[in-house]
Amino acid sequence: MSLPTRNVRLQLAHGSLFWREVGMGLPLVFLHGTWQDGEQWMPLLQYLGSSASSGERIPRRNNRTEGYHCFAPDLLGFGESSRPKLPYSIDLEVEVLAEWLDSLRCPPVVLVAEGLGGWIAASYALRFPERVCGLVLIAPEGVQTKTRRWGLERSLAGRFPWRAWGLQCIAPVARLLGWPWVAHQLAWRRELRRSPAACDILFRRRSRLIAAEQLDEKVGWLKVPVLLLQGEEANSTTVALTHTYAAAPLCELRILPGGDDLVHTEAEAIAAEIRTWLQTLNSKTK
Repeated sequence: MSLPTRNVRLQLAHGSLFWREVGMGLPLVFLHGTWQDGEQWMPLLQYLGSSASSGERIPRRNNRTEGYHCFAPDLLGFGESSRPKLPYSIDLEVEVLAEWLDSLRCPPVVLVAEGLGGWIAASYALRFPERVCGLVLIAPEGVQTKTRRWGLERSLAGRFPWRAWGLQCIAPVARLLGWPWVAHQLAWRRELRRSPAACDILFRRRSRLIAAEQLDEKVGWLKVPVLLLQGEEANSTTVALTHTYAAAPLCELRILPGGDDLVHTEAEAIAAEIRTWLQTLNSKTK
C-alpha cells in the first residue's frame, strides 16, 4: 500500500516552490536530477517514508522517531515551481533552497541529490554546513571531467543554436533520405527547451560564471558526511564525477547494481543503503 503524498506550494522571494512530502520523522530533502523534477523521487520516498527502526537520531533532536519525513521539491525553474525570467545559477538555487528550509523551520537535514541537484546540495553544504547532517549524492554535477561536455547541447539550445538552425533547414530532405539522426537531435532540442533553467546553469551562461561555481577545488572543504552511490555499469562521465567527489574528507562510496538510471531502477537498493548509512551515523553520535 502506497503512503499518502502531501503536495504543497509556498511563495518565496523569487517565486513559488512546489514540493511533495511523504512520511514523518527525520527530515530528508531530495533534490532532483538535471532534466527531472521532484516526481523522480517518488518510488524512493515510498521506501524511506515508511517506518524505520526506532531510536534513530540523525539529526539528533528527538529520543525516538519512525521513518523519515521526505521532501521532494521542484527546484526553481523546474516542474510545478515558478519559472521566473531570471539568470539561473547555482547560487540562486542555493539561496532559494535556504529560504525554503528556513520557512519550514527545518532542523539540520540530510540532502539526497542527483545530477544538477547534487551540485546544488554540495554547494548548500559548503555554505551552510551547520544546517546539513549529511549528503547522499548520485552522479553529482559541478566538477570538470577530462572530456568536453555539453557541446551538442550548446549547439542545439545554447545562446547561438547553430546546429538546430541547420537541422531545421535539412529536416524535410532528411525525412526523404531516411536520416533518423536529424529527427533524434531535433527531438533532443525540444527536450532541452523544456528545461531552460538547467540549460542556463550548465551551458548557456558565460563560461567564467560556470567556472566560478564549480567545486573541483572545494570538494575537500566539505565538513559533512557524504555517501556516494554509483552503478557498477555507470558510464565514464558518471565515474569521473563520482571520483572527484570521493575526495571529500568524510566520504563513503557504494557501488550498486545498474547503470546511470539508479533512481528509477534501483530505488529499493538506494533506500537500503541510505538507511544503513544513517544508522551508522546515528551510532557514531550516541
